[in-house]
Amino acid sequence: MSEAHSGLKKAIGTMFQGASWQRGRVHFIRNVLSVVPKGSQDVVASIVRTALAQRDAQYDLLAFAAFPQRHWRQIGSTNAMERINAEVKRHTDVVDVFSNPAALSRLAGSFLIAQHDEWEVSDRGYFSKSPSSN
Repeated sequence: MSEAHSGLKKAIGTMFQGASWQRGRVHFIRNVLSVVPKGSQDVVASIVRTALAQRDAQYDLLAFAAFPQRHWRQIGSTNAMERINAEVKRHTDVVDVFSNPAALSRLAGSFLIAQHDEWEVSDRGYFSKSPSSN
């Protein structure tokens, strides 16, 4: 999930072949509202939010709808990704200077592995394992 920067989309398609890409909804809404008169922004925002509530996968705004509905809450938003990025930054800021890129990769990678393990054993879990839960 990212903004619709063409270079970024191309890099994602090259490096993560077969992966879906989704445009960030908050950035999309902000982009739309930036060209709408102030007096009409509430109405337009409401219409856009209604369109984004569809259950059908669409080109780039609703790519998450191609996945099981029980996962939509987690993958339909950048909240979790932004939280993890902030935590990685917090952990790496403590070190301040890394001897080489591999050292940074090891630290960030070990944090991400630990986060994954936590999600796997957590009662709340990041992804629901039950096929019937939404």
